Amino acid sequence: MSRSRQNRTKLTNDLSRGEDDFESINEENTDKNDYQNPTKEFSLSEDQIQKRNRWVLTIFCIGAALWYLDLNPFNTTAKVADNIASNVEARISERAQARTSDRTELPIIPSQDFDQNFETYSQSLEPLFEEFDFSAANLQSFYSSQIPQAYLEGLQDLDYLSEVSATEVTALYTNGVPIAYLSELSDLDYLDVHSPTAIIGLYSNGVPTQYMSELEEIDYLEDLSFAQLIAMYSNGVESDYIAHLEELDYLDEINFAGVIGLYTSGVPKSYLTELDHEDLLDELSFTDVISMYHQSN
Repeated sequence: MSRSRQNRTKLTNDLSRGEDDFESINEENTDKNDYQNPTKEFSLSEDQIQKRNRWVLTIFCIGAALWYLDLNPFNTTAKVADNIASNVEARISERAQARTSDRTELPIIPSQDFDQNFETYSQSLEPLFEEFDFSAANLQSFYSSQIPQAYLEGLQDLDYLSEVSATEVTALYTNGVPIAYLSELSDLDYLDVHSPTAIIGLYSNGVPTQYMSELEEIDYLEDLSFAQLIAMYSNGVESDYIAHLEELDYLDEINFAGVIGLYTSGVPKSYLTELDHEDLLDELSFTDVISMYHQSN
């Protein structure tokens, strides 16, 4: 007999013996467990079925309660986000209205008649033009914009006329920036640091120098660009709120957007103090603080 045929015969005999052994073992197990029908070998006992039913019923009841009480985690997360967005939108709207009314508190350029002819106007400004080397075209531009002599002299008194070009002088005047406002900025040492464009932006957005002075007292004014300062004021962030962040040593941990976010999201100073007392504030980003506050309220 060939070797391959011998191997096949041996394999057949092994399988036959294995099948007999399996049937013997199966019969013994069946007798031990009192199973009458071999087809029910993998069926559950009555106790197991009862346990399964109790688990299914419990899970169903919990799920039904959550939905009935509207505690679905997805809905809860969405509601927190909606609440934050609604609060931010409402506060921004309130602050925008408040800042619009505050706009009238800024100084304005005194109204006056401009009835000089060009020749008289040029003669009255001749000393200034000689000192600051303005051209005839500059003179014509000032006259066309009806910039009074008093305005130019006011710039000169602030030692600012030599710092700006004729075009910038015209821009300051036509945008309504009064000498009084420039003088207040000069007292804050802000005039020499920022461009006329920045100053026009501050005035046009109604940023009072009193607000800037309060930020200067907590050494925060110099940390802000003029655009960031405008954003801070336009969003209604009060200076005492910023001062409180400084007292908690949290102001250095977040940028200006974080300050605006905390304030417009309605996070009160008391909540920030509470987090600080629990040694949590330094470990949290401003978005974490906002989320935690709205989830707890």
